[in-house]
Amino acid sequence: MPRLVLIRILMLSNFFLFNVYAESLSLNSENIKSHLEAKNLKVAAAKYNAEAASEREGSFLRSFLPTAELSGEQELFKTAKPSTKNQAILNAEAKINIFNGGRDKLVEDTRLLETEKQKLNISRAISEEIEKARVLYWNILYLREKILLLKNAIKVNTQNLDSAIKRIRSGVATNSDRFEFEIQEVDLKRELTQVEAEYVNQTKVLHNLIGFDKETKLVFSEPLLHDHQYEGIFNKTIKHEEYIFRVSEIHAEQSKIRAKENKRFWWPKLDAFASYEKNYESDNMRNPAMLNEETAFGLRLSMNLSSGFESLSEAKAQFIESSAEKVTAQFLKQESEILLETEIAQLKLLHDQVHEAEQNIGRAENYYKITQSEYSRGVKNSPDVLGASEKLFNMRHKHLEIIKNFQISKSHILSRIGM
Repeated sequence: MPRLVLIRILMLSNFFLFNVYAESLSLNSENIKSHLEAKNLKVAAAKYNAEAASEREGSFLRSFLPTAELSGEQELFKTAKPSTKNQAILNAEAKINIFNGGRDKLVEDTRLLETEKQKLNISRAISEEIEKARVLYWNILYLREKILLLKNAIKVNTQNLDSAIKRIRSGVATNSDRFEFEIQEVDLKRELTQVEAEYVNQTKVLHNLIGFDKETKLVFSEPLLHDHQYEGIFNKTIKHEEYIFRVSEIHAEQSKIRAKENKRFWWPKLDAFASYEKNYESDNMRNPAMLNEETAFGLRLSMNLSSGFESLSEAKAQFIESSAEKVTAQFLKQESEILLETEIAQLKLLHDQVHEAEQNIGRAENYYKITQSEYSRGVKNSPDVLGASEKLFNMRHKHLEIIKNFQISKSHILSRIGM
């Protein structure tokens, strides 16, 4: 019996350990894209649309498959004589497309382009969603570091408050010395509460964006740092947001195809057909049934001449629309290249600012230490200490902001070049 209990305890322990492991996801800047591609709902919808477009391909070959039509009708009518006739007709016809003015091939070309466009929309969805996710991710790491920074600032402020109280008790300072630090403590705690709430909210948004269920806990183990060797990622082939300008090019090609189709309104359609008809007729069901059968086969030539001038006008308009889409694609491509160059230059600037901010932190630390030492000797007062601690906090906070902006800028570039 004890052995059975031990086995059950071990099984339960393994179960709970598995659940803890299964419900935790370690997220970092390297794996966030793969998780998003697999789980994001917007990306999933784009994949479904591409799959649907792919299913429509092959219409050109299918247009040559035979089609069949069955019809039947029942008629009850009176003649001039006082009698009623009952007539039943059964008709069957099969036909095969031989030539359709080249329109079937144009339809297939349009569908192939639509499939390509929907696949590009997958790239667009991934690019847009991963940029959102990465911005959220680096904001979350920034907020986490800011929480630690605020907690440390509260700790430092508490130490300064304790030092002020000791000076007041020893008669070196007045009661007004403590008010500066008490006011600062209230402000810091209020800001800490706000940042903690923002951290929780942004984590929820990222959680939903990636597409994991609510039970999955996101774990952020990566520190908020900037890359010293970041330039290497831009040496790869850059697509310059191909999904943007290529879609316009596809629209241009589709407009051109539709224009060709409208210009061929007068091209004939040729079908081979075979039909069979059976006619059954009776006179008030008293006369013997009369059965007629007819069989026919041959070629059928047809032309649509009803929309001539309108089709030609529409074709001309679609050729013009095609030119407009080509110009738009060219503009978007040039704009994408310029924006990318600008963002890379901005990233380099932020990289330099990170090092400058690090140097300022060192200066602020030295300034705070000197001010604190002079305060303990009675040379400086509480506003001086408070000002020095605020300067140190602001320099550290500025450093965090620059790193966050660096990573967000880098994330934007990565999403644009398909990484």
